[in-house]
Amino acid sequence: MTAVVGFLELMNDPESGLTLKEHTELIAITHREATRMSRIVADVILLTRFAPDKISLVEESISVSSLIGETLRTIDPDGAEIEIMVSDDLAANFDRGRLQQVLINLVENAIRYGDGRIAVVAQNRNGDLVLEVHDNGPGVPKRDRHIMWQRFERGANRFNTAIPGSGVGLAVVAAIAASHGGQASYEESDILGGACFRITLPDRCRDAKTSALRAALQTA
Repeated sequence: MTAVVGFLELMNDPESGLTLKEHTELIAITHREATRMSRIVADVILLTRFAPDKISLVEESISVSSLIGETLRTIDPDGAEIEIMVSDDLAANFDRGRLQQVLINLVENAIRYGDGRIAVVAQNRNGDLVLEVHDNGPGVPKRDRHIMWQRFERGANRFNTAIPGSGVGLAVVAAIAASHGGQASYEESDILGGACFRITLPDRCRDAKTSALRAALQTA
């Protein structure tokens, strides 16, 4: 918020001497930071107002590949390479807005803590929708894995002000997964070697054949 206010004050200063290019760049940065703050506020409100079983859902059958594509277009990759691994015919029943929230939180975490490579993987596993976000970063230390799903918990980065974060993103992911009758989990990535955050939503899939994707990823 301090950065947003500072940039707006600079743009509003008639004596700033900003060029049109600099002015445009500041607008883009301000918009990005304001969007990030809006998402954090929405996450905090969700956590403080609702238990997982009280989160309202509007469920419908949705193309998972379309959802992932739409969501990634709203995220600044900050130079990261993001690969999508999902079958075009994978469809599942879930709340579009809530799953977008999950993806945004997980992908932004991978951008923030990874090392430039990200894989978003979705598949039908015996009728369950399994959505994973992998990165090639250092992963989560074992000592922090049991607490990282708690609200306002940033694990090893709790005192690192150089890396922005509110500590509510993973708590929101877990709450939304639970609201769909599913769960969130973590393991070391077998694709990129860093972190792998997964949500599993039971009995959500239809007409999908994606098991070959994981095999292709692992042998690539």
